[in-house]
Amino acid sequence: MANKFLKTATALTIMGTSLLGAGAFTAKAADNTDSLKFNDVPANHWSTKAIYDLTNRKVVQGYGNNIFGFGDNVTRGQVARMIYMYVKPADANASFKNPFTDIKGHLFEKEILALAKAGLV
Repeated sequence: MANKFLKTATALTIMGTSLLGAGAFTAKAADNTDSLKFNDVPANHWSTKAIYDLTNRKVVQGYGNNIFGFGDNVTRGQVARMIYMYVKPADANASFKNPFTDIKGHLFEKEILALAKAGLV
């Protein structure tokens, strides 16, 4: 149980570091934000630069129609997808034993299994 918690905490730390540390990468992101605008992301919010940086890196994408979903709750599947897109682990193959009982047919099943195979969840 403690090992699983440690792995989850590590994965979330990676995501937190990428969100909070995105300021180091905003020069590239700033070049592309003119063509991409989320109507629901406040321009002066502390996370704005990180949101656009991660969008440009294809880690997050929003809902479409210029809506990011700012302030929405994030599901575990969405977190798995973000970590998967950031870390880019190898996908789980057919011989990998699924350790979860509730993800069969899940929208992010592939990502969750890849993270499990990599030992991140």
